[in-house]
Amino acid sequence: MLRTLFAVSLLAALASAQCNKPAFAMNDGAAYLANTATSGGLVLCVQFQVPKPVAVLRLEIFTGKSQGRSKLSLWDENAKTGRPGKLLASASFAQNNSVSWQGGNLARPLVLRPKVHYWIGMEFSRSSQTSASRRNKQGQRYCVSRDGGKTWTKTYQAYDWKFRLFSCQKVSPVLASFGQTCGPRGVAPLLRGSGLPRPGGRYNIDIRSSSVNAPVILTLGFSKKNFGPLTLPFDLTPLGGTGCSVLCSAEFTLSSVVNSKFTASFPLQLPNNSSLVGQRYFHQGWLLAPAANRLGMAFSNAAEVLIGQ
Repeated sequence: MLRTLFAVSLLAALASAQCNKPAFAMNDGAAYLANTATSGGLVLCVQFQVPKPVAVLRLEIFTGKSQGRSKLSLWDENAKTGRPGKLLASASFAQNNSVSWQGGNLARPLVLRPKVHYWIGMEFSRSSQTSASRRNKQGQRYCVSRDGGKTWTKTYQAYDWKFRLFSCQKVSPVLASFGQTCGPRGVAPLLRGSGLPRPGGRYNIDIRSSSVNAPVILTLGFSKKNFGPLTLPFDLTPLGGTGCSVLCSAEFTLSSVVNSKFTASFPLQLPNNSSLVGQRYFHQGWLLAPAANRLGMAFSNAAEVLIGQ
């Protein structure tokens, strides 16, 4: 049964402008071309036109299946080659493995003129879900650069590509790991997060360890810099936890045990309250492991959570 993340209701409400409707979009319906990937280490650009002037402040594509820093960009067109020309703007974002609309905000508005060819670029740190709705030999023109936009391949038409342009900025949801786990090999608890934290949605934190039936505490804290009088990360080696650190504060806790599949699962449901957008907090797993060290505990890596739109 899903647990409601009770601590979230205690967070201070932040005002957040709603940014739900794109100013321009292509193929932004539910359909997408599953089980296809775009490789990392290249820039894939798709040609488009807008029917009326658009002041762009945010770019989104439909992607996922990997984590890392990804980047979207806007380019004008080289009149001689009919391919991307000058880089106009870009936005990087922390990509999540959940297949969904993801993207980033531009630093300043970029006005696109109607009936002019532009190109939207997609650049992944590793192989990711292709942002296409279907195969279509008459689809949008696209091309690829393997040197950051200095040179481009010939253009192709094989897909209907999915992307959105917004005239407002959004807070992108984040569920990202940081820090190191500690403890003997196999016993050391590994924290893994999945899903995107949005109001009314859910995400999951799994703590993996070979210590079946061992109690696990999942902490929720609002700081990765201080925990009461302690400066974080706090090294537990002097207390017997060799190589272990407390990575975030622990204002609230949830408990579970490692099951027969070597996992303690924490499905977390967020309240459907838009005022939560922009709230940031952290998780870490504490595993009771008497044989791990003199402290009798092993500690996972941590997760940073940012509730987004």
